Amino acid sequence: MDLQVQGVGDDFQSRLQKMSLAEIEEKYGNIIRVNVDSAYIGSGYDSRYAGSKLSPKEIDAIRARYQYLKARGDQSLQQIEELQTMYANLKATDKEAIDSMNLEELTSKYSYLLSPRLGMDIPYALADPSGKAKKDYLYHRFEELMAQELID
Repeated sequence: MDLQVQGVGDDFQSRLQKMSLAEIEEKYGNIIRVNVDSAYIGSGYDSRYAGSKLSPKEIDAIRARYQYLKARGDQSLQQIEELQTMYANLKATDKEAIDSMNLEELTSKYSYLLSPRLGMDIPYALADPSGKAKKDYLYHRFEELMAQELID
C-alpha cells in the first residue's frame, strides 16, 4: 500500500487503495476539484463542499491517494476518454502502418514528433476526426516507443 491517513477506517482505506485514478475522479470528482481549488487559493479544509457523509480524515485520504496516483502517472478519466475517442476514429490501416514502424522509422517519417507541441496546430484543428486520430496516435505511439528506450 502507498499512502495511509491516520484515523481512517481500514475498510475505507482498503477500498480506496484498490481504486484507479479514473475511478477516484469519477466517484469523488467534486471533492477533488474543491480540494485542488482550495489548495491554489490557500484556503483550508471547508466542510461545506463535502455534501456527503465523509469525515475530514476520509477526504484527506481521498486527496492523498489522488495526488499519489497523479504523481505516479496513472491515466485520468479525461485521458481514458480521449484514448477511447482516438481509437474509435483511427483507421485500421493507419494503425497498422504506424505500429509497423520502429522509433527511428517513425521519427524519420514524422520528424515533428521530436519537437514540442507549441501553439495552435491549424492543420490538426481543421482535420476530420480520422485525421486527428491518426496524429494523436502518432504521438501516442511515439511516447510508447520512447518509454521502451534505455536512458543513458
